[in-house]
Amino acid sequence: KEEIKEEVAIISLANIVTGKITNSRGESLAGVSVTVKGATTGTSTAGSGNYSIDVPVDGTLVFSYVGFVTQEVIVQNRNSINIVLQEENTALNEVVVTALGIKRQAKSLTYVTQNVNTEEMTAARELNVINSLQGKVPGLIITTSGSGIGAPSRVKLRGNRSISGDSQPLYIVDGVPVIGSPQDFNSDDFASVNVLKGSNAAAIYGSDAQNGAIIFTTKNGQGRGLKVSFNNTVMLQKAKLDIDYQNEYGQGTNGVYFKGDGSSWGPKMTGQMVDHWTLDPSRAGEQYPFLAQPNNVDDLFQTGLSLSSNLQVGIGGEKTQTFFSTTSTEASGILPNNKLQRNSVLARLTSSLSDNLSLDAKINYSYQENDNPTPQGSNNFNPYQQIYNIPRNIRTQDAKSFEYTNADKLNKQDYWSPVASTAENPYWVLNRNISSERRGRVTGLVSLTYKITNALQLLVRGSYDRIDNTTEQKDYNNTFVRAENGRYTVTKSSNYLFNTDFLLSFKKKFSENWNLDVNGGGNLKKAGNESLSSNTGLGLLVPNFFTISNTNNPVTSYDPGSPSNLQSLYAFGTLSWKNEIFIDITGRNDWSSTLPSSSRSYFYPSVGLSAILSDLIPSFPNVFDFAKVRASYAKVGSSPAPFMLNRTATFSSGGTNGFLSVGDVLPNNNLKPEETKSFETGVDLRFLRGRVGLDATYFKTNTINQLFTVALPVGSGASSFFTNGGNIQNTGVEIMLNTTPVKTENFKWDFDLGFSKIKNTVISISDERPKVIIGSNSFVADYVIQQGLDFGDMFGRGLMRDDQNRVVVGANGVPLITPSNSFNVGTFTPDWKGGITSSFSYKNISFSFVIDHTQGGNVVSYTKATLEYEGATKETLQGRSGGLIFGENIFSGYTAVLADGTPNTISVDAQTLWKTISNPSLPVVELAAVDATNTRLREVVIGYNLPKTILQKLNVSNISVSLVGRNLAFIYRKYPHMDPEILTGTSTALEGFSSFPPPSTSFWGMNLKVNFK
Repeated sequence: KEEIKEEVAIISLANIVTGKITNSRGESLAGVSVTVKGATTGTSTAGSGNYSIDVPVDGTLVFSYVGFVTQEVIVQNRNSINIVLQEENTALNEVVVTALGIKRQAKSLTYVTQNVNTEEMTAARELNVINSLQGKVPGLIITTSGSGIGAPSRVKLRGNRSISGDSQPLYIVDGVPVIGSPQDFNSDDFASVNVLKGSNAAAIYGSDAQNGAIIFTTKNGQGRGLKVSFNNTVMLQKAKLDIDYQNEYGQGTNGVYFKGDGSSWGPKMTGQMVDHWTLDPSRAGEQYPFLAQPNNVDDLFQTGLSLSSNLQVGIGGEKTQTFFSTTSTEASGILPNNKLQRNSVLARLTSSLSDNLSLDAKINYSYQENDNPTPQGSNNFNPYQQIYNIPRNIRTQDAKSFEYTNADKLNKQDYWSPVASTAENPYWVLNRNISSERRGRVTGLVSLTYKITNALQLLVRGSYDRIDNTTEQKDYNNTFVRAENGRYTVTKSSNYLFNTDFLLSFKKKFSENWNLDVNGGGNLKKAGNESLSSNTGLGLLVPNFFTISNTNNPVTSYDPGSPSNLQSLYAFGTLSWKNEIFIDITGRNDWSSTLPSSSRSYFYPSVGLSAILSDLIPSFPNVFDFAKVRASYAKVGSSPAPFMLNRTATFSSGGTNGFLSVGDVLPNNNLKPEETKSFETGVDLRFLRGRVGLDATYFKTNTINQLFTVALPVGSGASSFFTNGGNIQNTGVEIMLNTTPVKTENFKWDFDLGFSKIKNTVISISDERPKVIIGSNSFVADYVIQQGLDFGDMFGRGLMRDDQNRVVVGANGVPLITPSNSFNVGTFTPDWKGGITSSFSYKNISFSFVIDHTQGGNVVSYTKATLEYEGATKETLQGRSGGLIFGENIFSGYTAVLADGTPNTISVDAQTLWKTISNPSLPVVELAAVDATNTRLREVVIGYNLPKTILQKLNVSNISVSLVGRNLAFIYRKYPHMDPEILTGTSTALEGFSSFPPPSTSFWGMNLKVNFK
């Protein structure tokens, strides 16, 4: 009887529930999973959307379906439960980090911002974290310098706009600015990355953010208990030298072998015996076979390797959470002796000190040692210059014997062209011109938030960022031209940024429809830097003993730096109606120490409006899940660099002597702040249950009151003075299309397209100076800002033309060259950029790739010109014995005439032609410029997450393994012998200039991530 009673009791607790599942449009949903929470009981809906399930009367039903928000419903003795599942649209509910670290719903923003996936950044790791953004953000252009592993990058958002500035964005970490770029930070530590593209988005950050801002937030401890994760990445780096060398002619000139020549204009290489080029007296009279060495350049490269290991620990209690992260990175580059060691530690504490007071404190320290970073450009110490110029007959085994010992027991450099003024044996450069950089960086943050009332809170915050650098250069005796008697140089420098701010925030819902979010605050920012450098001057007393005291003539210089002080007050707020219309208003006033008292204070506002049309208009077409329009206007000021208000002087010393030199630029006590006015408008549309999204933006900015110099008459005591003027206009469109073509319970395919087109135009500068050369290489090209032209057109020597635009050829058959840099090569800014990002996931397997395309833009390749001058490339093979007629069988795309206007019929030999038009001292830039159009496979990641059944046995929560690759291949290049993204430096004036950069390199490897329980 007792058993029967228990069974009856159990049956009485059971209940059969039926119902129907539909979406927000009333359409039936088939295949919806219906389960009993905490039990294994479950079913799924039929084609009609109906279901039936046994469930306890006090049980809970869980309804889940791919692409929809999961719902839980308590039965409460009901027998019929109908459910309307809401489409899951993460894009609409996305929360992004905006100015000052404030989080907002993406749909409420009146400007465009873009989030970058930090998990992908960690898997496909870059030693310079900024490079991880390449190809993923429309309107973002990143170029890298050629200094080797961990090299700095140049970043532009929406193009160049400042004559005196560098047009790069402001970098924000956890709500506060940092010095320069966070290139040495670790991607493991980032929780989110958001790109605020225009001055509209970054107006509240003031002067430094007129070129947009990139906002990083670091991780912190979350939840209770202990969480541990380990992430390890191994990457290989392989160089792909794309220079098209010729392998028919070797060392010499005019077809004759000369052992001391560094060019390849000698005889054909057929194996004939020739005198060895060595300078070693013990090998005098030695001969060797004159044969092509097609791999003598490639032999200098090695496979680079980087190993990064990250450990993260989070400990959480009821009120306090701590987070700790440490990362160790070891890397070797594609050149021997180029190595990097980086270690970093991040510790963060968040705590509720009381019901109303909370604390957020962080300290981040990193230390990096970089051995032999590569000097750039045409430089004796740039190994790439020496590597690329190796004559085609030089054997690797001979070049590696880069030194010998003379009768005085001194080591001397052995080299095939010792008379060249800018050349060395590349193996000597790699082993006897030794440099190192040691860099320490500490970043600290303390933030207190006090909740005054439910609607009012106060944040007070302070941060400090400091970078200390020490560089050493050791040049051994017999370094040709630059350090015949050796040299030692050491430089110590430091940069700091101290930032304090407060923010009073008020949030109030005034009625069912109206919400107000108002903030007011202030900021004090102090920045400074200094450097001390000393070298051994004319040489070392004791050969190759590297210390400053080992000389009779030490040369020392000290730079006290350029301190600046910026004080600010600002206010901003958002007024929203029904969460459908949003109005943003900001205002900021800055007081800058680098401006005269009459204009030291300057104010700038912004205003923005966005409206969710799909919510506002009841009859809005059902094809749209979401439709938003937005527009904003901003005015942002920018103060000049320090010391434009004072005439500067420099003291130099050498040995017992010293002198003071006065700067040749006069100050201007009437300077005004540079000012950028920006307008932006766009739409954000979502279709097909969020499966298709379109975000399109049009923008226009005008930067006025540009800062530059104007020439003074001779006899004035100075060459120029600072002034304001000019108007640089940037216009463009950015389009982002996000799609999910396939989405099932086990399989998902995302496919995104990005497009941007930017035009940077110089509307005006000054009647006194309609043209500003902001950078110049006297023997190559000028980087020019000129009224009516694109920003940064490059001017160099071109071919002389007659009034019919025909090339004029001289009596020797070689085209005449313009006497000055009058030929406009064009700008590096591309006509447009596009990118494809696609990802696939099937159960525990994922696959993603990034392809980006650059259309147009020009690069001046000094490397191309120099190698043609040396006779090293295939272009120089034709006409070695003569017979070249310019405009006919070579450079046939040009129409060439003689001085009298008759067609050119004069023949010339290859050496005479190329030695003239590609002379490194006076190259014809018109012929050295190449089209930067290219399409590349930027990134590939193949990942696998171990099944839960295995994880349970291992007592871990997640293990993921990924095969990763970056910069894997060019799909297309207009000029196939150069990577147009690797340039000579990161300054504005070096944009579009390539001079002996590293070869294009591809990275591939593996990432392992383990999350412990």
